Amino acid sequence: MKLSLFIPAFAILGTMVATADGSAATASQRVRRQQETETGTSSMKKTIGLAVNGGSASAANGCGSFMRGFQQQMVTMDGEQKPALQAFKHISGLSGGNFASVIYHYAQYTTSDEILDATGNSDPSKITMDSLEDIPEKSLFSSLVKELTASVVAGLILSLLLGGTLEVWPLILSLQFLQPRGIATGTKLVDAKIRDDVGSTPLLMTSMLGPAETFPNYEFYTMSRGMMLELFNNHQTELQKIEWPGYPELNYYQMDNDYLLQLAEKHNYQFPFPAILSDQGLVVPFTKEVAIKYDNVENMTADDVNFMPVDSSFAELDQSGNSQPFTVEKMLGMATDVLIIYAQIFNAIEVFQQVKEINVDVPTADGPRTMVFSDGGYNEGTGIPPLVRMKTDKIISVWSPNSVNADVTHNVQGYSSFFGMNDHNSIPSLLDYFPLASGPFNHMFDLYSNGENQILKLIANFESLKAAGEPMITTLKNVTVVDNPFYGIEGGWTLDLTIILAVGVPQKVVELIPEDIVTPPPGRNVTENGYFTNEEFATVPNVQAAPIGLVNLSLPLPFTDETIDFPFMSVGNNLPVKEARMTQIINSWIISHAWEGLEGADGEVQFEGFKKIFEEVLEEDDGGMTGSTFSDGGQSASSAPMVSFMSACVVSMTTAIGMMMY
Repeated sequence: MKLSLFIPAFAILGTMVATADGSAATASQRVRRQQETETGTSSMKKTIGLAVNGGSASAANGCGSFMRGFQQQMVTMDGEQKPALQAFKHISGLSGGNFASVIYHYAQYTTSDEILDATGNSDPSKITMDSLEDIPEKSLFSSLVKELTASVVAGLILSLLLGGTLEVWPLILSLQFLQPRGIATGTKLVDAKIRDDVGSTPLLMTSMLGPAETFPNYEFYTMSRGMMLELFNNHQTELQKIEWPGYPELNYYQMDNDYLLQLAEKHNYQFPFPAILSDQGLVVPFTKEVAIKYDNVENMTADDVNFMPVDSSFAELDQSGNSQPFTVEKMLGMATDVLIIYAQIFNAIEVFQQVKEINVDVPTADGPRTMVFSDGGYNEGTGIPPLVRMKTDKIISVWSPNSVNADVTHNVQGYSSFFGMNDHNSIPSLLDYFPLASGPFNHMFDLYSNGENQILKLIANFESLKAAGEPMITTLKNVTVVDNPFYGIEGGWTLDLTIILAVGVPQKVVELIPEDIVTPPPGRNVTENGYFTNEEFATVPNVQAAPIGLVNLSLPLPFTDETIDFPFMSVGNNLPVKEARMTQIINSWIISHAWEGLEGADGEVQFEGFKKIFEEVLEEDDGGMTGSTFSDGGQSASSAPMVSFMSACVVSMTTAIGMMMY
């Protein structure tokens, strides 16, 4: 494989100092949306939100495919037929799911139909091998199948040129995902706009790890460990064991948020603080004002952080001393920072030791403090908590992981922590892994809502649908919300939680796909254990990204039409085209197929249908939801990015670097 570094490296140079003041929403619109964000209310009597899970490019593809399905279904709003995707008030993302969400919300000079390829095929019976090789270039899916290495190299070169002060991961994301969608590098969030044909606002999970002066030693070697080890040692005496009739292998204990708060205080609040980004600003919603104390780790120390709940607009954060203002790429970087995760997992490799963390000067009782932020996977994996904090009445949660395992019980455990269920015996195996604290802090639903164990209900409903060959989609109704101080959630109310368990291929879709497309090996069935046996499609819909390996990079020779090639270690993470496209078609079909509801193997209705969910929301609003009133999606010529003299100088320096590398 040969990758060209020329385009991404030089594209970034022309836009690093760009301004996008022509794309700002009006002040009145921003005030309205800020008020709705703070209160969780709008003109609608009921609200609906979509949660898209983490899991790198695989999750982005899977979740984006379900968004595509909702874009293809029509509902009545304001007396007009509009895509169902416009009815969501918020789309809340975790890690990989945020790629789909941010591109969908902020892409310019395009439409939602084009970004999501809504006019493309969603009929499995019409799949051809040629059509599986065609992912429209203007869709968000095209970036997910492209090698990331060239963008990584360009980002590292520019970071070196600027003395290592550049936050590399946001720059890489800009090159790979945002610039091709009309989002100029350096577009400030105070100026960024959401298109007219988008009805939702984005919510992105991120995590506040610790002070910049102790990075990475505190984050990699101290954070969460004291709390989690004590929880492991004492959970059998401090917490109540949950009985699991028929599931003796499950060893869960009921989490108590009050007990967890006691542990947090005892261990100086050394845990990753959940944080939420919106189109308006940053929230760190932990409800208490506390002094966070930091241990001396290998001669790295930091003063106490006198924390208070953070709820700051991007304009306020930009004025608080942040050396790098809040841009669209910084927002996406904070919510998807795999470089920091790789740095923790592969900390012995020198290149990862040089990774520049993403910092934010957050307000504290003693003034701004520079804190490190990273992927929300440090706390959870679904994107659900921000929607609960916003008091969303109906949540549709997509679980489209990047692991190939169609076992229902295994996958339902991804939701168990929200009901206070945690397998604390797994803590020792996570001590050197970033999601060590992902789970115990997430208790926000009553396990026995409606007098019934909700996790056992999920398992039973999904098993019945799976046995019937149907997609696994079901709704837990009237789930009681409980107080959670870590996410700033107030309990005492109920919501409906619909879960799409996108693991394995439903048998009913298998029957539609032409067999010459997914021809099994001799003596094998078309699917086994929920997945195609045809090697070319073996990980659909949980598509596995390309592994790390060697690729050839091309650099332009100055003053010539020639390039030089040199080998470079690929960072992988791009998806195989055919598997990615197959997933897009299948997941979009699932939304259509489940629109009117699904029956299980026993003939009982296990899912009443997406149509009913949307009708309940829209009918509460007297037959129509107030439409979006965002400003025009175009950008005036006067606001086009301008190239500064500094950018021109860096172009020359980049060319020189290329010659020296040769």
